Amino acid sequence: MNQGHYIVFYRFYTMFPIHHSTNQNAYNYKGLKNMIRSSNSPLRIAIIAHSLYPIAQPYAGGLEMITQLICDELVAQGHEVLLYAHKDSDTKATLVPLLTRHEFNKMVYDNEHETVAMGREEMYQYLTYQIALRDIIERDDRGEIDIVHNHSLHHIPMMTGQAFGERFFTTFHTPIFPQLRLALLTLRSGTTTQFTAISKHQQQLFAEFVPSQVVYNGIDVESFISNTESLGNTNGSDDEVYFWYGRICPEKGTHLAMRYCMEAGKKLIIAGPKSNEDYFNQKVAPLLFKDSKSGDDKLFSYVGHVTKDEINNYLCQATAMLFTSTWDEPYGLTLAESLACGTPVIGFDAGASAEIITSETGVIVPKKKTKPPLSMVLLRLKIYHAKPAVTVLYSFVQCQPW
Repeated sequence: MNQGHYIVFYRFYTMFPIHHSTNQNAYNYKGLKNMIRSSNSPLRIAIIAHSLYPIAQPYAGGLEMITQLICDELVAQGHEVLLYAHKDSDTKATLVPLLTRHEFNKMVYDNEHETVAMGREEMYQYLTYQIALRDIIERDDRGEIDIVHNHSLHHIPMMTGQAFGERFFTTFHTPIFPQLRLALLTLRSGTTTQFTAISKHQQQLFAEFVPSQVVYNGIDVESFISNTESLGNTNGSDDEVYFWYGRICPEKGTHLAMRYCMEAGKKLIIAGPKSNEDYFNQKVAPLLFKDSKSGDDKLFSYVGHVTKDEINNYLCQATAMLFTSTWDEPYGLTLAESLACGTPVIGFDAGASAEIITSETGVIVPKKKTKPPLSMVLLRLKIYHAKPAVTVLYSFVQCQPW
């Protein structure tokens, strides 16, 4: 296969993009599906996931969801897929379990990490990916691998993957964390491996080190049920309720959504795993406790870590989804899922959010404390569903002083 074939193959990963693109051919799902099917033989693909969480529902985050989607759809297309992931992953691909912590603890002494000046978690990650890459290289030597797709967020696959040249792809899902920077400092001197970024924002972020092609994250829109029934003017209605979901951690700003709803007197349903227990206990739990004392005037409902279908149901009932990421969001799959359900988005201009949310599908406000604040948007917003499309039109009184 030539390099062009690999790039065409990779663009297939966009799945069902729901944002606008200036290059429609690059993101046409059906066209790419047909191109893949026209391949003379199935591709043999090794996909490397990160090791922290299972690739399974309920998803720990968007990365787990997109990894599962990619694997399952490629298998459905007839390709042979090996997924290197947490042992509890759920996939239609052939699962190759990564090193478990129990196996790691049997491999090394209790203080082994100290002898090599590493943290124990750092050493676990290091050995996990070294073992996985050794297995992939051995399979490749036997002629069993065509393409390797790296989602690990770790420097070892990026460095060891040099052995595969242009057959090795790394997707940039996050900001430049130290583990990634370690590899990028070397790779910027030259590499034949390929890179994709999940947004233009990500592409610009990594451009200092390596070039990348933008291949937006995607979702399987057909797997979502959308609600396009007219809500009418929801202001002051008992049915007006907002939804926040995602990993509960500082960078996702859960407590900010709660504060804005408190200021505006709006009901909020919160869903997601407690990815950072300290943050939950210090920032979120006190607001939940305070609200619990409000009796019939209670605003908040925390429903825990829920499945995709449950998220779909909450989104269909919500007046809008609140997006309060405080970091520069690399993509924001919650935005895409919300729009797939016909639910508008109100949130921060953070990272790639403005690449997904338009004036017809949401309201984006600055992260900084400038006017209009998000709580004021909640107070003044009037929302109408437009049939038969799933997009949502917003109108609020622009001329009023904020």
